[in-house]
Amino acid sequence: MDNDIRAQYYGIKRFNQMVYNLQNAMLRHMPSVVKYLKNTKKLRAIASGFTNNIGHQVINELNGLDLVAKEPAAECIFLWGDQDKFDSPKLFPELPWHGYEAGNIVPLPAQGGNESKRFSPETLFKAAMHHSLTVMRVGSSSPFGNSLGRRVVEFARKLKSPGLEEQMHAASLCWPMVMITLRGHTRCWVSELQGVPQVVLALKEQYPGLGVLYDGAPVEKPREEAIRKVVGTEIPQFSTIGGSLYDTICWAARIDFFISPHGAGSIFTSIANKPGVLHSHENWYLADLPYANPREDYAKSTFVLGKIVSPTNNVFTEQYELDWKVLVEKSFNIISELPSPDGK
Repeated sequence: MDNDIRAQYYGIKRFNQMVYNLQNAMLRHMPSVVKYLKNTKKLRAIASGFTNNIGHQVINELNGLDLVAKEPAAECIFLWGDQDKFDSPKLFPELPWHGYEAGNIVPLPAQGGNESKRFSPETLFKAAMHHSLTVMRVGSSSPFGNSLGRRVVEFARKLKSPGLEEQMHAASLCWPMVMITLRGHTRCWVSELQGVPQVVLALKEQYPGLGVLYDGAPVEKPREEAIRKVVGTEIPQFSTIGGSLYDTICWAARIDFFISPHGAGSIFTSIANKPGVLHSHENWYLADLPYANPREDYAKSTFVLGKIVSPTNNVFTEQYELDWKVLVEKSFNIISELPSPDGK
């Protein structure tokens, strides 16, 4: 990520807000800050679960936790943040997790934490000052590992919703099974509502056993319903929109390939390591990569780039238009490389 792209992603306003928040926290807790600065003995702590971006939590934080779990640091505690999406104390029970209760840092049981004991940014700062902690955020830029992928999928299967197994059994009768991620806010395909049904119907014509899974944020539910009406009832259609995080991971492990805008939603198929077709606009800075996210033994992804409409000069907010026929063509290429459903 070059400096221009980095500035667009983070923005000077965000950096200014971070400095402002730090200054205010120091002023609110000045006696503890003075005591902290005078104390030369610090306890090491690793903080996890303080980002609300699920993509970064998976690729950076979970990946980092996995590496640390393999070679645990001596005399280091792990602090559980209130933005954690995965209940990391249960996902990595071998790490010494701690929470916050009544002003104290408390150990969490090996079977998992209590939601009320998660650290907030405010209580994290208070605890660091009061207990003289040197706090670091966990992270890794190395590819998401195969063993970590298996760990997350197995964890999700234990926590999936009742009744999901029945839906997935029905989906097992379909081939190929495609996961289509819907995105209607920023950096999206403008004519998605019209294009997705055309893609589905074209795939169905070539592959009569096609099944479709719709994925996306809960706000995309009306878009899904509109697409379903156009597609009709002859094609088996399933949905993880509005479902749990764990259900989505289970579904991602079940599908054969995906069609998705390149964004945080592509993290689920990266966990399950599925091939697919990604789309974005013509200036998307990651379009030359052969995968959605860095992944050990990654399954192949291919990009379709659309034309920007109403330029904003910010790669993270550009809306785009593309030809749905190209998505179909690229999907055919992916399907041709899938294992045969009869194993031959």
